[in-house]
Amino acid sequence: MNYFVVDQTSGQKYGPADLATLNQWVVEGRVTPTTMLEDAATGQQVLASSVPGLSLGVPPTAAPPPAAAPVANPYPRQFEQAPGLPVSSEQSGLITASYILSAVGLCVCPIAFSGGAIACAVIAKNRGDQRGQTAMIVGIVSLVAGIIIGVVLATTGALTRLGR
Repeated sequence: MNYFVVDQTSGQKYGPADLATLNQWVVEGRVTPTTMLEDAATGQQVLASSVPGLSLGVPPTAAPPPAAAPVANPYPRQFEQAPGLPVSSEQSGLITASYILSAVGLCVCPIAFSGGAIACAVIAKNRGDQRGQTAMIVGIVSLVAGIIIGVVLATTGALTRLGR
């Protein structure tokens, strides 16, 4: 019988080779008990350990069951950074800028500074940084709180007293 040696990573086939050649390849380390062989006559694939007459030094075993194909995630999460991936320094800079702008926006001109904070957070989030969501919420809270503080100070006349 003649067999092809099948490379499991590339699918490349070598041979066909008779048992004497296959036994030589065993000695050279090119064929192991877990090497997949294909019968040149029938096309059936079997493990080398199950081929009679092949001197592997191990008892024959049955072929493993075919592996199931991996199932793709039907609901991929867009804009989310995969766990374990490093965050770029640009993304870290956007998050830092967002928090600084939020703090400044709380005290001075919330529409401009907190709006900038929200924009930085959205950009970071769209580039895959999960922290962008939190920074965006902080920016929105800063915007709303800054406007409320400004309205309260204006209606109580505190701003005019500060100017005197």
